Amino acid sequence: MKSVSENKNYSLSSPSDQNSVDIFKGEWSSEFPSKFNVIAGGPAGLFEDPRFYWAQDNGLSFERKRILELGPLEGAHTWLMEELGASEILAIEAHERSYLKCLITKELTGMKTSRFLFGDFEKYLENCESHFDICVASGVLYHSTQPLRLLYNISQITDTIFIWTHYFDEGVLDTQPSIKDRYLDPVQLREGSFECGGYPFLYEESAENDAFCGGTLDHSVWMKKDDITQFLEENGFTQFDYGFDHPEHANGPAIVILARR
Repeated sequence: MKSVSENKNYSLSSPSDQNSVDIFKGEWSSEFPSKFNVIAGGPAGLFEDPRFYWAQDNGLSFERKRILELGPLEGAHTWLMEELGASEILAIEAHERSYLKCLITKELTGMKTSRFLFGDFEKYLENCESHFDICVASGVLYHSTQPLRLLYNISQITDTIFIWTHYFDEGVLDTQPSIKDRYLDPVQLREGSFECGGYPFLYEESAENDAFCGGTLDHSVWMKKDDITQFLEENGFTQFDYGFDHPEHANGPAIVILARR
């Protein structure tokens, strides 16, 4: 007879927050602030992300705001926005293991004004009748296969968009051969009367990998940063701030775009 001690689905350790984090040991992308006394081992400081403080410095207040967050990953940005005063956050995550990590983060940090939903945020946006003060789309646009459609749907539910995304820049491809080899032939993107180029990008890692946190297919479609801005302009956004523009980013050119009507 198999004993409980041989069943890996059970913990025989004394209950702790670290036990919860260790359910996904080796899979975390971010590291918790030291005050929570747990070690996740992720390389990114997303709980104290300077991009959000940059947004504040450029006039974006999170205080008393109702926020839609697309792809919260592990809930680090969600927690940070609560700390910055958000009154309500709806965070939608499609990756099963990432969603469960968000719930661990919520329990461990004591978040009170955030709710996590499991599912496809693109489908949510297609049918959304709510309005949000801010939509946070950090690390999601470049994972979409229909980025124009995603931007359009976001533009219908908010007047303020915070985007961090990779983008296509032909001028830097020769300096990044490992990135260049992952692009497929360009495609044409269209939404309404707007048209621009789209640049299919192959994932190297497999979606079967538990730590994978990309899109739902084997590729996504990237846009040029000027096309992102121009499309948002056509949909009524008039004020733009740009930061953290890193053409030489190891995973491809990346930028923060803060767009407001």
